[in-house]
Amino acid sequence: MSDLTPYQKLVFNRYLARKNTETEEPGENQDAKSKRTRKSKVSTASVGLNLSDYLILESKTHGTYSYPDLLVAKELNKKGKDWTGTQAELHTENSYMSTIRQFVDFLIMLRSGKVYDGTGSQLRQQEVTKLLNDIIEVRSPWRSEHLDVKFNKQDDQFRITYHKINQDGTLEEVTESLEDCLMTDKKPGIDLSSWLTNGTIQGLPKKSTSDGSTWYWSPRDGAVAGFDADANRAGLGCDGGPNDANASLGVRIVRKKL
Repeated sequence: MSDLTPYQKLVFNRYLARKNTETEEPGENQDAKSKRTRKSKVSTASVGLNLSDYLILESKTHGTYSYPDLLVAKELNKKGKDWTGTQAELHTENSYMSTIRQFVDFLIMLRSGKVYDGTGSQLRQQEVTKLLNDIIEVRSPWRSEHLDVKFNKQDDQFRITYHKINQDGTLEEVTESLEDCLMTDKKPGIDLSSWLTNGTIQGLPKKSTSDGSTWYWSPRDGAVAGFDADANRAGLGCDGGPNDANASLGVRIVRKKL
């Protein structure tokens, strides 16, 4: 060692350090190894998914209805496809369409300003405002998105069908009686804040919802739901056809947060 130059000594010491690390006894440095294992598992589960393109919608319980932590896409996807085709395609990808209740909670979150993307990073207020306005602001161009709700009428009783996301990520199709809600069109309109804060467990506006500028088309037999906005109005429509399609009509993809 005495004949080595300072640089050679440095290289030799680094070699010894690496060798000692590689020959550690089992059980040493287990915390670090465990952390690497956990990180690898998360990375594997998220292959092909850019978490920064999603927002975290925390789990909610509304009466007997609940859902786990979700990832909701920032932008609309699969534009130009009808409701029926979009549902089928999403389910093959292990992803979902927002129910009205989840959509209401999503808007409430955006309006609160406290929003985090899928990586856990908080969004700047400017980006949150833009995301919200892209959904509800009255302006061009036309924007429209599918919601996971279908209505049908049996013996003068309206029923609602949607998919429930279980804690293990599986989907369960649920058909139940439509809760007492506003069953007349308001063109215009209902108050957005009144609807969001006082909606039914299923997410629809109640009969007591205050008047306002948000348009509302009440449930129709055989219809599906969606939300749209353009230069003239913004509103919730429960009167859409499951086979209707338009280049501006898309879906906000939902996935169970791992």
